[in-house]
Amino acid sequence: MIEFEFIVDLGSFTKLWICNLEKQSDVLDIGSQQVERRSIYAENTFDAAREILYQVEYGYKHANVFYFDGWDGIGASAALKEAAKRLKSSASKFDSVLHLDCSLWKSRRALQKAIAEEIKLPHSVMAILSQHDKEDDFNGVEEGARNEVREIIKHTYTKLATVKRLVVVFHNGSGSFIDLSEFGIPLNRNFKGDVLLWTMQGRFRPYVSYTIKEKDPNMVYLYVDPDTVQLDDTSLWGIVNEEAKEVAQYTGTIDHMAVVACILYTWKLKDMGNIDWDTHASNYWVCDGIIQGSSSSEAWDWKVGDALQRNMHLGWISRSYMDYFFSSSAIEMQMQHYLPRPPAICCTSEIISVPAEATSFFLQPKYGDEESQLLASMFKHSASNLRVLHLSGCTFRFASPPFLCCSNLRFLLLHRCKDDGTSITPTEGKELDDQSGAWRACFGKLQVMDLSYTKWWWLLSQRMNIMANLRELNAKGIKNLSTSHLRGCGRLVKLRVEDGSVDGQRLILENSVALELAVLVNHAKDEGATYISFRGCAQLRSILLGGLFCCLHELDLSCTSVETVDLREVEAQRLKRLILLGCQKLRAILWPPRSSSILETLDVFCVSTTPSTASGQEWPHLCKWEEKRKEATSASTAESSSLDRNWYICVRDARLLRSLDVFYTYENNRCSIGWPARVEFTTPPASGDLVAAQGVNILQQSIHVVDVYARDMITHNQLIHDEDATAGDEDGEGAIHWMWDCPTTRTMHGHGLYIHVQAEDDEQEGELNIGGTWSMPPRFICTSADVMHVHDCLSITSGISLSYITSWDLLNWCRVERCPMLRSVFTAFSEGKENDISSDSWLIFQNLTTFWASHLPMAKHIWNWSPRAYPSAYSFQQLQFLHLDYCPRVIFVLPLDSNMSLPQLETLEIICCGDLREIFRPQDPRLENQEEVVKHFPKLRRIHLHNLPTLRSICGRMMSSPMLETINVTGCLALRRLPAVGGRLGQPPTVVCEKDWWNALEWDGLEAKHHPSLFRPKHSCHYRKPKLLRGSVLRSSDQPIYCMHA
Repeated sequence: MIEFEFIVDLGSFTKLWICNLEKQSDVLDIGSQQVERRSIYAENTFDAAREILYQVEYGYKHANVFYFDGWDGIGASAALKEAAKRLKSSASKFDSVLHLDCSLWKSRRALQKAIAEEIKLPHSVMAILSQHDKEDDFNGVEEGARNEVREIIKHTYTKLATVKRLVVVFHNGSGSFIDLSEFGIPLNRNFKGDVLLWTMQGRFRPYVSYTIKEKDPNMVYLYVDPDTVQLDDTSLWGIVNEEAKEVAQYTGTIDHMAVVACILYTWKLKDMGNIDWDTHASNYWVCDGIIQGSSSSEAWDWKVGDALQRNMHLGWISRSYMDYFFSSSAIEMQMQHYLPRPPAICCTSEIISVPAEATSFFLQPKYGDEESQLLASMFKHSASNLRVLHLSGCTFRFASPPFLCCSNLRFLLLHRCKDDGTSITPTEGKELDDQSGAWRACFGKLQVMDLSYTKWWWLLSQRMNIMANLRELNAKGIKNLSTSHLRGCGRLVKLRVEDGSVDGQRLILENSVALELAVLVNHAKDEGATYISFRGCAQLRSILLGGLFCCLHELDLSCTSVETVDLREVEAQRLKRLILLGCQKLRAILWPPRSSSILETLDVFCVSTTPSTASGQEWPHLCKWEEKRKEATSASTAESSSLDRNWYICVRDARLLRSLDVFYTYENNRCSIGWPARVEFTTPPASGDLVAAQGVNILQQSIHVVDVYARDMITHNQLIHDEDATAGDEDGEGAIHWMWDCPTTRTMHGHGLYIHVQAEDDEQEGELNIGGTWSMPPRFICTSADVMHVHDCLSITSGISLSYITSWDLLNWCRVERCPMLRSVFTAFSEGKENDISSDSWLIFQNLTTFWASHLPMAKHIWNWSPRAYPSAYSFQQLQFLHLDYCPRVIFVLPLDSNMSLPQLETLEIICCGDLREIFRPQDPRLENQEEVVKHFPKLRRIHLHNLPTLRSICGRMMSSPMLETINVTGCLALRRLPAVGGRLGQPPTVVCEKDWWNALEWDGLEAKHHPSLFRPKHSCHYRKPKLLRGSVLRSSDQPIYCMHA
């Protein structure tokens, strides 16, 4: 009896039906409806396909949904595949045929992708699926939990909406009913004209147990009754061969006869109770030679074996299904044909010798506590043929095992085996040396070794160096496991260690060229390694950690290919260092629950998804960070003691930073790490991307042009130390050749959290670089950042987003430079108020003290507010240093609302910004020329303006700066007003400028504290009146061109 439960969404026809499909009834009465069950006559899958199509076309004109069960589950998928092939022929009366084979179920997303590929959706639409897959990668969503994408559903429905007659052939391997209308397949509400053929069997999945809850009354259950058809064993095996051919097709280049041989091999071992099929199915097939290619294609054998295990269901083995389907004589006959040397199985303790022809030998006790004593000579007849050895509950002499004579051994599994009581003493050392050749012959070809609760520690510590071909090691319950000799196992691909202690408390397997999988599970308290390192294992793609790691202090997975680091099942109360440097494929870090102590004890956290450079220069940003941290620590021990946690994060895609969301605290809306963060954005200088190349070209052109303006530009500190530049320059002639140095903060010296986003140009779909726009890191990072450095981003065009949740509350230092395509540094928007016509203000940059922008040739704005969202009066209250240079298209720098002010601004420096018209523009344009509006800058001490030919005003018509000390203005002939210095008690501010410009200034008089007598002008001793502007601006379309005049 097979129990079914279907779920079908039929709108108003939603009903609950439960049906028990018994073989002796043709019609099942369920409630007030009847579900018909029809047996068809078919001797093979071709006949079955023909009969199915006949039932669809002529047998049931009132029914449109057909479920095919095959021959008690076997052959159903192969028959539907043949039916789909015939439906797609020119003779079919259907307008469209969709064949969806999801026998090997992955996820609803995979089904949606199969639908999209079948109906040939455009590449642009398929790219949406790929983008969502990558988003789920960074969000840590497992493949089986990925659902369909709504946008693809719309495209699917649009593509199929015009189809008049649609037939869908669906191989459903999910184990539950799938409503295809949820994926955009417009099957008619009453299925008029449309047909659905489906099955849940396939790829040797004959037994299906599931429940059907809302069922279409028009569904017909089709099956082939072997008792009615009365097929002989040859015909039945023909159906098995068809199923095997289907599996072989999806596996790759493998013959279906090898698939059948693997099935028979597995069936032969169905009564072995302690076999982990998920781990060892493919190991048995390959090691016993069932899957075997040429001598030079050993890697191909393992690849095919793994693919076969993935594409075939093995859960039916324990149900003895083949015993029900075939007679014992038929199985034995097929065994002789496909598997001439089946595995030898022994369940008695009185085994004397292994058959000479045996290639696989399995020994387990008949009863659970029984032990088998192995004789020393039991393997002498099979020594040259035995390839797979599985021993459970055995006792033998570990110093000289009876299978030491086996010279062709590929697989060795020892489960709860014991030594016979003899021990290895110093006097027996000579005996071991004499047997070294035998040990090498026995273990030299070994490829898979599995030791579980077998205290043979000496094998792992002293003989691993002779296992040159070992590719998989499984150790469970092994005490004092030593991995120091694993370095000699250069071909090790899989490593599993469970419930064991590590000798020396260090589990180190570094620079392995073949390791792909590592599984570490521990359930014992106060045991395990203190240091785990897989550094340099470039092929390591998956590492599974689980259980108690009470002693673990450091985990190093640097330079591996791990995509997801899953720590959700790990308890490591003492973990202090997590190193993930050079993990270029890293997509997500899944942390334990918030209550875990990992988040409290982790002091050093280093992540880098960028490759290392030449030898000795690995991750130069990290090296600089470490140098600055050490310098700062030595300079101020007291200060650094409070910032003893140091995190370094350098990623190529900002989406990886979502993994830090676990550190977000909702109480204060910021990162809970408790110390400042430095965020850096850049693009690698070496790139072949066309957009990046254009950006470099624009940047180089810009630098070349502005270099004409200030080719001798140096910093102020350099000027002070340059005696030649300052000698005899009493009139300040060299003043135009310098600019102020950019201030620094303590976060730049190696303290706290350093985040570096290195956006690769070959990853345009990344979050940092979607369509040339910024999509910033998670908001808690934005609200916790103390320093932000954006540089060398060659393809970014849009500005950094500002909103109510990304207000950069703690940002103290910001520098943006060498971004040739950037059009606006900061862009504000009113999140969630796109349709709201009201305006609002919010607090941003409340702690910003330093802002530096340099070499932004395409930028028109630095801060650009939305009409409905602008800073509040308390924004920018701590700004002290404002610098711009080589930004030729910037029109204004910072819009100021009527209530906004910059009370802490001390230094204002603008250099070579040809289109700049006003530095601080009023937020309301109506206030631009109002004389009564006066902006106060109470602490402004230094103003440096150089080569700003279109600058007309610093801040409106009137501004007051009573603390001014120096003003350097050159090449700003359109500027006609200086700030008022009312109330000043000290020396008058020095104005270094051109004489003609000084004579042309406009003044308001002494009453307004705005008079030339209140300033001390200084002009160059080599000054001469120019006939033309030092630099005039010509415009061709939208791009300014700067020209020099003699």
